[in-house]
Amino acid sequence: MFSRKFIKPVADRLIRPLILRYTASERGYRYGDIRIRVKPGVFHPGFFFSTKVLLKYLKKLDLDEQRFLEIGAGSGLVSLFAAKRGAIVTATDISEIAFANIAENALRNSVEIAVIHSDLFENLPHQPFDVIVVNPPFFPKNPQNEAQFAWYCGKNHDYFHRFFAQLPTFISPETTVMLILSDVCDIAEIQQIARENGLAMTTVFRKKVWWETNTIFRIEKSGALR
Repeated sequence: MFSRKFIKPVADRLIRPLILRYTASERGYRYGDIRIRVKPGVFHPGFFFSTKVLLKYLKKLDLDEQRFLEIGAGSGLVSLFAAKRGAIVTATDISEIAFANIAENALRNSVEIAVIHSDLFENLPHQPFDVIVVNPPFFPKNPQNEAQFAWYCGKNHDYFHRFFAQLPTFISPETTVMLILSDVCDIAEIQQIARENGLAMTTVFRKKVWWETNTIFRIEKSGALR
């Protein structure tokens, strides 16, 4: 029996080049009654487990009339799903390509959402949301182009330092903040960055698919800061 430590690197080497070749052109994707197009350079939700795990968990939540924010929305699939369940959705992305892709997919599905071109919370009005969802980049390298913002969080996990520092302005005691992470990233380091910003990460859902385990964390202010 091959160990997980052996299988995952081999699978990555075999599968990743095929995915990159396929996603070099605009592609279609369907999730339930949602049909989207995914532009080159935009994170494709069909080829990675995290989006489906996140959607599986969101199905359990009552999103009707909830002010819902997705940071780094990519193709917009999660935001479209939330809007179709009655949420009042704001979707953001740092990539101009993704920003346009989200808007086009919203129009394609006759769904009304606010789409904002923004680096994290930078261009958002200072107001709390009811639900905030993030499927973040987590590889510790500095992105060199727009497409790499979906994967690389900066050499020193800069993305998470900024995210956790900015987050408290946009949450209330009732806000649900969900962050999904794969076990291939340095979860312990990310949790430490959260603690340094007075935040706690609590596991609410975990799903293993093939060689990878994705965990959804709920983020809240630490007890002493509530």
